[in-house]
Amino acid sequence: MPGALDLRITELLAARLCHELIGPITAAGTGVELLLERDQNLAPDALALVAESTRRASSRLQFYRFAYGFGGEGGTAGPPPFELAAGFFEASRFVCRHGDGVRLLPLV
Repeated sequence: MPGALDLRITELLAARLCHELIGPITAAGTGVELLLERDQNLAPDALALVAESTRRASSRLQFYRFAYGFGGEGGTAGPPPFELAAGFFEASRFVCRHGDGVRLLPLV
């Protein structure tokens, strides 16, 4: 039974990751399609869409990388956890507020 439970947790985690990333990646693809149409009026908006979408996808991947483990030795790399959380919730209705003490927490 523990093996089945581990597999179910892995399935749920993978589904959640896909769900979180499909939106910004699809939007980036749409922006590229708009750029390929060569409509000069759409180019600035399309570039902004691609830039924002890739930034959101990157923020989510960095957050999940931290939250679910780095998979290697050598400690943490990248932004501190409070910055990852702020980036993850930036485009949502949630606000990530933390006190100054959070910056002093050890990363390990």
